[in-house]
Amino acid sequence: MSLESGSKINGDEDEGEAVVEEEEEDAGKNDEEEKEGEDIDDDDEDEVFLIAENNQFGRHVISACDIQSKGLILDEVPVMVAPWPIDDMVTFEEPLCLGCCRHMKGPRDDDDDNQEEGEEKRIPIIGNTYRCSKCGWPVCSECCEEISHHKENECQLFQEHQLPYPPPGDHMNIVTSSVMIQLIRCLLIKRRDLTLWRDSILRLQNRTALGTQPWNFDLLLDDIQLIFPVLEDELGTRNECRIVLSVININAFSNTFNDNSEFSGCAICLFLEASMISHSCTPNCWWTLTEDNSHRIVIKASEPISKGQLITVCYSSQYSVFGTGKRQEVFRNVGGFTCKCKRCLDPSELDSNVSAVLCENCMIGHRLPLVPTEPESKWRCGRCGHLESGEIVEGLVKALEDRLSSCVGNVPLLVRFLENSKQLLHNNHWIVTQAEDAIMREWATEPELRYKGGTPQEVVLSCEYFVSICFHVLSVRNVTSPGLSFHRVRYLLFFARARLARLEFLVSIMEERPTSLGRITTASRLPDKKGTGDFGFRNQKNTQELDSEILNMRTEYQEILQLYHDVLEFREMSSVGDDELRCEIEHLIQLMTPIVQMEPHHRALLGGGGGTNDKDRGGVHGDKNVTDDESNTDNLGMCMIA
Repeated sequence: MSLESGSKINGDEDEGEAVVEEEEEDAGKNDEEEKEGEDIDDDDEDEVFLIAENNQFGRHVISACDIQSKGLILDEVPVMVAPWPIDDMVTFEEPLCLGCCRHMKGPRDDDDDNQEEGEEKRIPIIGNTYRCSKCGWPVCSECCEEISHHKENECQLFQEHQLPYPPPGDHMNIVTSSVMIQLIRCLLIKRRDLTLWRDSILRLQNRTALGTQPWNFDLLLDDIQLIFPVLEDELGTRNECRIVLSVININAFSNTFNDNSEFSGCAICLFLEASMISHSCTPNCWWTLTEDNSHRIVIKASEPISKGQLITVCYSSQYSVFGTGKRQEVFRNVGGFTCKCKRCLDPSELDSNVSAVLCENCMIGHRLPLVPTEPESKWRCGRCGHLESGEIVEGLVKALEDRLSSCVGNVPLLVRFLENSKQLLHNNHWIVTQAEDAIMREWATEPELRYKGGTPQEVVLSCEYFVSICFHVLSVRNVTSPGLSFHRVRYLLFFARARLARLEFLVSIMEERPTSLGRITTASRLPDKKGTGDFGFRNQKNTQELDSEILNMRTEYQEILQLYHDVLEFREMSSVGDDELRCEIEHLIQLMTPIVQMEPHHRALLGGGGGTNDKDRGGVHGDKNVTDDESNTDNLGMCMIA
C-alpha cells in the first residue's frame, strides 16, 4: 500500500528501477522490443501515448506524438478505490466512510467557531456514527450507501455473512480492517470480469526491485481469515491475496483530503495505465487525483514532450525537494527500488547543488558525492579535490535537519538557523530551501509578520525579505521541479502574496502621505539574479519619485496578476481552492484600480502633497491618458475572475 499522502511509491516494471531518462530515445525507437497494450492502436493518430515493453525497462509509457506543455496525457478511472487510515485520528469510533473515504469525525471543541452561519451541525458524532442501512458498516449518509465502491462490493458480502462493525477480535485494528476492504474490492474484480483480472490486474508489477515488502503479508492475512474466512474460502487463494497486496503496495496512488489544512480523509486508488508510467525526480508530467467520488487521475505534460519520449511522473512530489541521498533512502525503504533518473545520477543534480556541502579542507569549494545513488559513496570537493566519507557528510546533514525541525514555528530561530546553515552548506542546499520554506509558511499563516517593523522603511524591508526568500526558492525549483509542477506553483503563489503584501503597504502609504513614498521605497523591485537581495534607498525628489513609483506599481500589479493567473490555471495542484484564489485576485484588482486608471499628475487627489500646478503636471507621462497596455492589464484581471 502506498503509505505517503498524495503519493505513489513504486518500482518500475521487471527491473523495478526508475528509468534512466538518457535512454528515452532508445526506448521509443526500438520497435522490436515494444509491445503495445490491448487498448493501444499503433495506427490511431489520436493516441497520445503507447504502452511499450522491452527487456531493459519492462512495460513503460512513451508518447505517441509531440505533446505541448499542459497537454492531457491520461484521464483514468481507478479499478479499485478504498479508504486508507493514513492518519492516527482514524479509529473504529471515527472511521473513514466506505463510500466517499472521508473522515467521519465527530465535532471538536473549536468546530462551532469554524462553522458558517446557518450551516447544519456536523454529523456523525462520536458514539453515534451513521451506518449503512444494509450492512451496518460506516458510511457518511444515505448518499454514500449508493456509491458503487461500497454498494457493489463488501456491502453485499457483509449482509450475506452478517459481519458486524467493528469486526470482532482483539487482533483486529483499523488498518487490518481497511486492508480487508481493499482485498475484497480487488478480488471481486475476478468474479465480475475474469479477463480484466487475468490480463490486467495480475500483470501489474507485484514485486519490488530490492525484494522488500513493508509488512508480513501472511500474518496480516491470518488476522483477516480469523474474522472473515469467506475471503480465502470463496474469493481467492492465499497466493492471490498475497499478489493483490503486493500489487496495491507497489502501484496504488493515495488521494489525501484536507479541509483548512486538517486531515479529512484518504483514498487509495489502483489504476491500470497510470501504474505503468515511470518515475523521475525531474518528471515531464504532473498528476493529480480528483476529490469527487470518481477519484480519477489526471496526468498532464509539465513541459513539451517529443514523440517517442519516455513519459514520467514524480510518484510523490514531497520528495523532490530533498537531495539525492535522502530521496534514495526513502525510495529504498518505502518503495523498494533505486532511482536512476538523470537527476539522481548527476552529482550536482542538474547544477542545482541541492546536496552540496562546504569543503572543510579549503573552506571555499563544495563537496558532492562521487556516486550519488550509493549511500557509501565518497564525497569530493570540486575545488581542492579533498575526499570525505559519506558517513561524515550525512551525519552533518542529519544534525542540521534535526536542528531545523526544532526551529519550525519560530521565525527568529528559523532566520538565525538559515544564516548559520549557509556557513556550512551551499546556498541552494535542500536544508537551506526547507528553512526558507518554513519561514514562508509562517509568513503565510501569520499576517502580522508581513508588516513587521516600527518605521515604514522597516516594513518595506521586511516585505522584501520575504520576497527575496520566495525568489531564491523559486529559482531552485525551476531546476529541480521544472515546468508546471506542484512545488513551482506553490511558490508562485507565495511569490504573488509576498509582492502583494508589499504593494498593499505602498498603496496605504500613498493614500496617507503620497510625497513621502519616495523616501521609503527601495531601489530594487526584485532581488538580484543571485537572490541575495541587494536593496538600497532612493533619494530622488518627491514629485518625480511619486510619478515613477506609480508606474512601478502598475508594472508590479501586472506581474502579480500574471502570477495569480498561472496559479489559478494550475489550481488542481495548489494548496488553495479556486474560490480563495479568486478572492485574492478581486482584492488585488480593487486595490490597484485607482492606481492603474490614474494619471501621474492626479497624485494630489490621493491625499494632498506634491502640488497640482502646471510645473508639477509633467511627470513621466504629462497629460497623456492611460496607455493601452495599462488598460489591458485591468481587462486581464477582470477576465481572470470571470
